[in-house]
Amino acid sequence: MEISRRQMMIGAAVVPVAGRAAVLPTGSARPDDEAYWAGIAAQYDITPDVIQLENGNWGMMARPVLDRYETAVRRVNRETSYYARRGLTPDLIAVRDRVAAKMGVAPQEIAFTRNATEALKALNWRL
Repeated sequence: MEISRRQMMIGAAVVPVAGRAAVLPTGSARPDDEAYWAGIAAQYDITPDVIQLENGNWGMMARPVLDRYETAVRRVNRETSYYARRGLTPDLIAVRDRVAAKMGVAPQEIAFTRNATEALKALNWRL
């Protein structure tokens, strides 16, 4: 099964808020669907004080993603190494399985990396 770049980006936008579909705008994801993309853009807290032209170093999280991220950081901060040793791996496996199901692929086809550079290095190393 081949996945286009746009399908991958849409999947990447949906996965962090899986199970919270109410925060996503309704409609199709066609490139010319202005209402859909306006709904996506409305989920970002953009400041008029900064014009961001470079997104390769640091990307902004949408509000629903930031909310989930902050919740996860609070949990890790509270449970510390107990979570790292007992909860992290089952959580990662569960997320991998949900991502695979959303994308219609086997869980073994999903690999998490810390960033795009690490992902590309892993791909180049495998080739």
